[in-house]
Amino acid sequence: AVLQNHYPEVAGRTIIINAPRVFSIAWSFVMPMLDAKTVAKISIFGTDRSVWTAALLELVDADQLPALFGGRCRCDGKDDLSCIGAAKGPWADPTVLAVLSASSIERAMTPEGAASLHEQWREGLGVAAGELSSEERPRAASAEPEAEPVGQAVAEQAAGEEEEEEDRPEIRRLASDLAALQREHQQREEAHVATITAWIGEYNRLTGEIGRHVVERSQGYYDALALWQQAVQDYARQRAEVVDVGARLGLAKRTLSSVEAALRGDDRLPEEEWVRIAPLPDEEGGEPAPEAALLVEEGGADGRLVHALRMSVLADRVASLQRRRDATDAELAARIRDVDECRARFEREEQLHGGCTWNCSVRRAAPV
Repeated sequence: AVLQNHYPEVAGRTIIINAPRVFSIAWSFVMPMLDAKTVAKISIFGTDRSVWTAALLELVDADQLPALFGGRCRCDGKDDLSCIGAAKGPWADPTVLAVLSASSIERAMTPEGAASLHEQWREGLGVAAGELSSEERPRAASAEPEAEPVGQAVAEQAAGEEEEEEDRPEIRRLASDLAALQREHQQREEAHVATITAWIGEYNRLTGEIGRHVVERSQGYYDALALWQQAVQDYARQRAEVVDVGARLGLAKRTLSSVEAALRGDDRLPEEEWVRIAPLPDEEGGEPAPEAALLVEEGGADGRLVHALRMSVLADRVASLQRRRDATDAELAARIRDVDECRARFEREEQLHGGCTWNCSVRRAAPV
């Protein structure tokens, strides 16, 4: 609104291409806020390349429009993306740069300076005055060679490579996976659009039934209530995680104490119990790990080295659970602060409606 009211005619035309379906819904909200003249300058196109290419070619010559957008321009002669990083225009023309370096920019901005610049540009191209048509001027200013033959050769080569790759099983499998992902994306997008459409319909229905002012006045109350309820749910989930980690840590500590007692000789444990309560990282199904057998051979039949290794692994597990408990406790403290802040915000919103009568906007906009 500030731009269109105080800086009019900044944009000549605005073209939006490859806009998803959701964009049209968002645009329906934004469009009423803009001036009709501004809206008339904006054109929105979907993913149909032929449609928006035709619209772009009505505004830009084909030899000036990058091939990426349906034109014929390839600044390096072969890559469709080369125009993105290319410096192309009168500001990069050597003749224009030479004229500007020889005279001040203030003079070049005057009508006389612009006429002189135009004549010197013609002389640099070796063309007599009046011989350049309006269609030839952009091509002469760019001074770029025609890139169509090279681009056509590249396209033919790419087509040949695609035909060869289609015969490979990996390419067919990847193409099938891509098609499945595209179908899934389409389904999700349709569900998303349906949800937004339903929400907009509900909003418009409420606005029509009880009025926009009532909805806006009660929105702060119900937003605060929803945030408070969400904060309480997050706190409950975090509290459950703290309890779970604490229980696992307590069990690990008790197991470590029994292992330490068994290693000191106070309480003998069978080897199967050692494997069960203090397994090594690569032990599966209760079977001893290869390094355990190696330590038995090197350290003696009593297996004290293996038991010490098991106790070390168990101690690392206890330390890891302690770090996780500290992290979950800190997260729980943050959730408690969120609950307190959301409750305070809701109480402030509730006080605004504490003296309301039967016609209160909160009551009128209450969910059915």
